[in-house]
Amino acid sequence: MTPIKCVKDGSAKFLLCKNNYHNPNSYNALDAGIAFIAFLVAFFLLDLTLSKLFSAVYSGTGDYAFLMCLSAIISQGAVFLIAFVFSKIKNVSLYSGGGFVNKVDLLNVAFGLLFTFGVYFLFSAAHTQFVEDWTQAIYLTDYETYNASMQLVLENSGQFWLFVYVYILVPVLPAFCEEALYRGVVFRGLKQFGTVFAILGSAFIFAIMHGSYEQFVLQFILGIVFGVVVAITKNLATSMALHFFYNLGTSVFATTAALLSESYPYFQYVYDAMLIVLGLIFLIVAILYFGSKFIADYKRSVLNIDKDPEYEFYAAITTPNDMETKCKLISYQEVSENYYSKNSEFLFYDGKKFSKFNKRSNKCASIIVLVVSVIIAIGMIIYSAC
Repeated sequence: MTPIKCVKDGSAKFLLCKNNYHNPNSYNALDAGIAFIAFLVAFFLLDLTLSKLFSAVYSGTGDYAFLMCLSAIISQGAVFLIAFVFSKIKNVSLYSGGGFVNKVDLLNVAFGLLFTFGVYFLFSAAHTQFVEDWTQAIYLTDYETYNASMQLVLENSGQFWLFVYVYILVPVLPAFCEEALYRGVVFRGLKQFGTVFAILGSAFIFAIMHGSYEQFVLQFILGIVFGVVVAITKNLATSMALHFFYNLGTSVFATTAALLSESYPYFQYVYDAMLIVLGLIFLIVAILYFGSKFIADYKRSVLNIDKDPEYEFYAAITTPNDMETKCKLISYQEVSENYYSKNSEFLFYDGKKFSKFNKRSNKCASIIVLVVSVIIAIGMIIYSAC
């Protein structure tokens, strides 16, 4: 079929895009808030259900690592299910659509990894200090004492399941499941209020989603990194790759550093200093790369030059009768309007059926839902800490 798109004149108006019917639809800010509340409800219900399983561990009758694997599969499955259901209800592609694609781009991934690990190397010390200070304030004990019982439980766990959890499930599941929800639904929905708001808002929600003050600082900064990369590259596959390699890399780094520190007492000091230097270099290179891409994209938008023509839409003038089943093309022409942002009444064709664009949500209602969801999430973190 010839690539076609809607026009303001003609009897029937609808959209079709090049490249395998790329879905042009997107979410709105209210979708982002509701999706996060859905996650909080699922998290609460799962916490009640899984607590009985974990009680066996505390009584010394279970393998903690195995239960960690089981918990990860169930919880990440719930995250993915929420994103998948939203994509079906709102008729948005799970990992693409609304101007975003999902394809492997090794160059962006490579510089994205420099960005990600640059941030990790530079801010991991501050993150650790934040955790230690809050642990002292909340539990009135130092972090090493607080963490000793957990370390003992892990040491007594089955090494096979511990390996599966650390090196397989932790890298793989969040890369596909969390990115589908937090960059796929939340970030794209919050773009209704602007890209900067979407980056910061999705990063904040991503951080408190982990349900622990121990992870907040680093996860918030990483959420900003993932959001910036997605905003510039318009490619969710890139953030998925970054998420995967970050989770895998941090596990490898921590294990290697611990083993070397046992053999070489002063290695930890050299390691910490090396991370700061490498982090600074990585971060500078990544900022220069993505900064240049941002400037180039901004120039294209100002000069109205298409960045990626294969995802452009075309206008169609069609016959008036039975559009959804007997649409007949008369002519087509290029158009460049953003029909989603303008609450278009035009339809688009996703390769299977004609659908309406999702409208921008009411600003007040969206903010209320977002604020309520954040308050609930913070309350759950405080409750779990106490």
